[in-house]
Amino acid sequence: MKKTYSILFLLFLSFTLSACAGRKSEESSFEALFTEEALSLPENCHEAWIYAPSHYILEMAEGNTVRLDPLYHDFPLFCSAQDAAQHLRSDIANNMIPDGSWALYKIQGTMEELAKRKDGILLLKLKAKLETWDRYPKQAK
Repeated sequence: MKKTYSILFLLFLSFTLSACAGRKSEESSFEALFTEEALSLPENCHEAWIYAPSHYILEMAEGNTVRLDPLYHDFPLFCSAQDAAQHLRSDIANNMIPDGSWALYKIQGTMEELAKRKDGILLLKLKAKLETWDRYPKQAK
């Protein structure tokens, strides 16, 4: 009888340990979703630019503050308006985003303050105010 209880206890203990190990691997995979790569920037990459719908220009021209929230959406960042325009053209050509009325925006702050690297892409990590804009040249598709 004692032998049966010992075997049952050992089985219970092994199931408990395997369940805990499984939970640990689930937790570590969940944490991996929020892990970001070390930030390394190209030389002279201080400004942060994005592309976004052009109607933000009207808001800014009226004196309204326009802020982007990275919790709402991922915003890829670029070191210059030219880099942002090139990426925008590529995304449109590859049907990743619809062709439309886009503008390029400079974000208030430096790339070091605002950027995180995830999956090789620089993304906005903090809420940030749009500072100025540069019209996206449609003819340059």
